[in-house]
Amino acid sequence: MHIQQVSQQLHLSRKAIMVYEQKGLIHPQKDQRGYRTYQKEDIERLLQIKCLRQLDFSISEIRDILLHQRYDIFDLKKEEYEKKIFDIETSLQYIDDVKRNFIQNQKCFHLNEQLEQTKQLKNVQLSA
Repeated sequence: MHIQQVSQQLHLSRKAIMVYEQKGLIHPQKDQRGYRTYQKEDIERLLQIKCLRQLDFSISEIRDILLHQRYDIFDLKKEEYEKKIFDIETSLQYIDDVKRNFIQNQKCFHLNEQLEQTKQLKNVQLSA
């Protein structure tokens, strides 16, 4: 299969496929006319890369996973997402608190202290 067919089948840009080749993640063969040909193994590798990119893994992380079997990177990515979830949940709670504060026409001083305490608690939890 040539790059145009692979691009259409996998919904990847030709540029992305070329970058993955330049980074050493895939190694297509060349036919007698010098065109790249992609075998089943290349297609499978591109699908793996696509899956990992959809989870926001960087090219460097993908290289470590695929070429060096660094599966601990999955745990690191999961921790990164958990941190984002915590940040979003904290922000949602803070929005509710600020809204309530405005509705009740109260001063914001205690809200600022509460936010700082939450940030400190988060830092303690992340270092544990």
